[in-house]
Amino acid sequence: MKALMIRTFRKCWPVRARVRAYRPFELAGLALCVAAITTWSIPQPVSACTGTPPPPVCGKSTVLMKTPPTVFTFVPPTPPFILPVPVTVLIAASPAPPPPPCPFPLATTITLGGACVPLVIPPPFGAITITTTTPGTYTTAVPVAFPALAGPPPAFYVCTIVGGAATTWADFSATTGTGDTVVCLVEGIEDPDNPGEFIPRMDLERLTAEIQIAHPGDQRIHSYLLTNNDPTESVTVTLTADSEQTARLPESENDETGLGTGPFALADPGEGDNFPIAFVEDMDLSWIPLPPDPPSYGIPVITKEIMLQPGESRLVEIAQRSWPMCQSGSCSESRVIVEGTFSNGDPAAACAASVLLADSTVPPDLDCPDGGVMVAAVLQASNSVSFAGCMPTHLFDMSVSIPDVTITTEEAGVLSTSFESINLHQDKARITAAGSAMKGPATVVDSLFEVGFTIEVLSNHVEIDTEIINFILHAAVPGFGDTYFGVHPVARLTGADIPPDLETFFHAFTPGISVDGVTDDLHHLAEIVQDSITLEIIDPTHAAVSFLAVFPSDPKLPLEIDSIRVMIDSMGIATGIPGESELPVCCDSPALCDGDVNGDGAVDPLDGGAILARFGLDASDPANCQYDVNCDGGIDPLDSGYVLARFGLCIPPIECPIGGGSPGECSAGGGGDPPCPEPVGDCCEVHSEPGCDSVCGEPDDGGVAECVCNIDSFCCEVTWDQTCVYIVELFGCADCSECP
Repeated sequence: MKALMIRTFRKCWPVRARVRAYRPFELAGLALCVAAITTWSIPQPVSACTGTPPPPVCGKSTVLMKTPPTVFTFVPPTPPFILPVPVTVLIAASPAPPPPPCPFPLATTITLGGACVPLVIPPPFGAITITTTTPGTYTTAVPVAFPALAGPPPAFYVCTIVGGAATTWADFSATTGTGDTVVCLVEGIEDPDNPGEFIPRMDLERLTAEIQIAHPGDQRIHSYLLTNNDPTESVTVTLTADSEQTARLPESENDETGLGTGPFALADPGEGDNFPIAFVEDMDLSWIPLPPDPPSYGIPVITKEIMLQPGESRLVEIAQRSWPMCQSGSCSESRVIVEGTFSNGDPAAACAASVLLADSTVPPDLDCPDGGVMVAAVLQASNSVSFAGCMPTHLFDMSVSIPDVTITTEEAGVLSTSFESINLHQDKARITAAGSAMKGPATVVDSLFEVGFTIEVLSNHVEIDTEIINFILHAAVPGFGDTYFGVHPVARLTGADIPPDLETFFHAFTPGISVDGVTDDLHHLAEIVQDSITLEIIDPTHAAVSFLAVFPSDPKLPLEIDSIRVMIDSMGIATGIPGESELPVCCDSPALCDGDVNGDGAVDPLDGGAILARFGLDASDPANCQYDVNCDGGIDPLDSGYVLARFGLCIPPIECPIGGGSPGECSAGGGGDPPCPEPVGDCCEVHSEPGCDSVCGEPDDGGVAECVCNIDSFCCEVTWDQTCVYIVELFGCADCSECP
């Protein structure tokens, strides 16, 4: 039980064994951080966890999240039964009503059906309609009817449940979100402790909530108890878990052309944005490093072989983490399937599911060094928004402004442009600049025009300097229209208020840059020529964007465009990497910078892609070892996360032997070559050495260290971090309350 408590408590604590731990007084500023608008650095060519921007007037979205019950037991033959499947529907409108023109939602009909293996006829089906009169989240259960099941055989059924949630709106439009999950129907055996009652022969019990909610970029642990209830037979199974994003582009009906309404996605409408997952017991760190390319990140699948003796149980914990730039409502379902064989040859199966939902109104944990927090605090002007930044050790304020927008058309030349509005919506701020001609139309359909604007990224503190070090393009998702794109300036922050052991960066993410044409209150989205987009860093605080666009002809819309509105969505995140890294590169490589695995002189998405393409290869092979950048003997997502944290930086690499391990590696307990130094440090304070030898400055005979390390051996093997200090008090190993 103690081990379970620690693993769950730790969640996503600052990097273990990789960076310098933070002392308690450095964490005091966390209370000042609240719900945030967040993003994270990603490579071109597509945007990540930001979906498609809302239309110029009103965007609507419906997301369906569902988790089946844990293993359902049947005793063949069985009569028909009703299985309640818990579901949560998220309904979003941007901007949210009121005011108009976004309508209110009215009701949502949820339909679940599916198919089972082996085949069940008729197939399971269920539906329910709930009242959903305002945007938000709604939780209910759909009664799914299963017919009579014959057997044995088979000993179990695995059913894929496909769902749809259709929301009707006050303007008679509709949006529908879809998805699927799994449910296992398992043959029961008589409970030896309760004669006449039946329990699953193979059971997978979910111990944590069906849907866990966390601030974007934070991590949660899904806990399951796997039990072999057979009293005489052992069982060997393969447990498989995945993580699939469900907050994609919904289907839409009855949105009238020209009114500027339509659906939008809370996540990448394509195939990416699936949240990373990992078995907790296999994690080198207590947090999941995020791979460098969220939109092209396929559905992750993890597996584990498990053998259970008769009556034995095993705790299985799966960590799941969202991307820091995710909008509220972005979510991934994690489906867990267990399949195997009992020792007498009988098949075994079980399954369950969990969901992680990103919600920026939940206070952030700030446990991961690669996921900071920004809050839209002040709308400074019609073209500027101020963000309050929060890192684990310090706070700062940043401003993102659009100093100028230039629109040039063949018909009217340079348009007269003024900033029309700025507003907050769906975890980001939208800055709108409108351009019009002195006489005649601004442009006409099928005629190319040019747009250019400048982004200013500036610290609000005179003692903090800002330098834009990278400028990244995020083109539109292929197949979902060319009506938008995104850009991403990365600024390094330096100054007296920035601790030397944590480098700080500000990411001014603009996920939705789009152009709207307006004539007689009718709206016409422009198509952006993606190949024409150019980016340029002008000076340390300014970057320029330019592109070509065109309003395609539409028989339902006018041929002339009276005014052109350029809409720029702004989001922000603070990130940090340790100033003094202990992670060496694996072997000699062409790199001049730590993380530059392809040797092109830059740490960028190409390096992350090179590592991604080599996942699972032998890191001891000289042809592959340079891609094991964290030198742990494997090429995996930890290496991708290592490179991601160094995008745009140039830190000279440190060499270490091929095959993992750093020079002079030692082991705890004096058995290594060379042996580790004797433990040193106060048990009530964080320090980099393993173990401790004093309490509140008074010598200790090792009893406190032994007490702590019996609970968490990490503290005596690697470093005495904040978790170790908490264990001292939490489990009564010593009294630190009297320390000066």
